[in-house]
Amino acid sequence: MSDFDVIVIGGGPAGCYAALTAAAKGCRVALFEEHGAIGWPRHDPGWLMESEFAKSIINTVGKRVAWTKAQEYRVGNSESGDLIEQSPLGGYFIRRDLLEKEIAASATKAGASIFLKTKVIKLTRKEGKVEGIETNSDIIPRARGVIFI
Repeated sequence: MSDFDVIVIGGGPAGCYAALTAAAKGCRVALFEEHGAIGWPRHDPGWLMESEFAKSIINTVGKRVAWTKAQEYRVGNSESGDLIEQSPLGGYFIRRDLLEKEIAASATKAGASIFLKTKVIKLTRKEGKVEGIETNSDIIPRARGVIFI
């Protein structure tokens, strides 16, 4: 049985960033990712809609991962060319797999533990509160908080 302050379930951008943030504040953090690597399989090409959260992620990775700022976005039909959606909100184009790997590496440097190929199969509760998880491995961690991403 391992004790952590925070358990994060999911190694995507939000999960890795949550692990980094908690570890940087001194928490004992465990991040569980069901796949064999952070960033793989790549679920999307990497569009971050303009937001304070997206800005904080971009500031975290700096230029260690290439990104491009866009002033607006448009979605078009690939066959007809018709405009489907348009927004004056910009955002950032970034390779999501590289973004996740960079944030995960920063989380590890800050003290987070990352468990790959470890699928969460059950939440454990005590007095109605989630206190830990059960996984498909021998790891049975407990924590003061669990973050589901």
